[in-house]
Amino acid sequence: MKDYEILTTSDVEKWDKLFSYLPDNIKSPFFLSKYYQAYSNVENGEIECFYCYRDENNFLFYPYIRKEINMLGYNLPDKFFDISGAYGYNGPIGKLSDPKFLDCFNSSLKEYLLQTNVVTEFVRYCPIIDNRIFHTYPTQIDVLDNIYIDLSNGLEDVWNYSFEHRVRTAIKKGGEYPLSTLFVTGKEVSAEQLSIFYYIYINTMQRNAADKFYYFEKSFFSTLLQNLGSSALLSITYVSDSPASAELILLGTKIAYGF
Repeated sequence: MKDYEILTTSDVEKWDKLFSYLPDNIKSPFFLSKYYQAYSNVENGEIECFYCYRDENNFLFYPYIRKEINMLGYNLPDKFFDISGAYGYNGPIGKLSDPKFLDCFNSSLKEYLLQTNVVTEFVRYCPIIDNRIFHTYPTQIDVLDNIYIDLSNGLEDVWNYSFEHRVRTAIKKGGEYPLSTLFVTGKEVSAEQLSIFYYIYINTMQRNAADKFYYFEKSFFSTLLQNLGSSALLSITYVSDSPASAELILLGTKIAYGF
């Protein structure tokens, strides 16, 4: 077996084939080549997808963005790099039945990063699919909480145990207004609907004093919706005819992610 290969967004056929081999319960849109293609204009860097493949039960791939750190003002003897996944969840993902294959993947990845002058790595593992288990050489530090809702016990259980009292009160109060919600997938989103979403998005960033990084360009969302198609869902809630809130949702086969 060849130790590893490096894919780029021009190698989408191989990348997408690896994604298609994933079990349905871990197929997250954050790992799609088309997601990285849409994200390429957000951060300057080279998109790579490192992968090792033995068979359909033993393969791992790891998309990330390689960025040169010399431009940050460091006086360095050579070019050095940072790698991080695109915004959202990232890190290695795949299938594993032989623990020795995991060792092979991590030793090959570590060797490649050292050989190509990568000195820092930032990962946001997905707590639902627990892909941190595929990454064994880094020291993993928990720095954020993740919020999720288990829908498997039904709506009544979610209502009683997943929402705080103040949230239930707000929902009941909202029911007193003439609310309606529109759902539109990917390529079906109109220019007007995208503008409504983007206006609410930017104003939300301003209201929360978000870091300038989070002020994504409108073109990013347009490309993302086009690229992901049915894997992206835009919802807009109206009070009478006035848009009041909006959310972009990325759809996996079994899991939905509020973007």
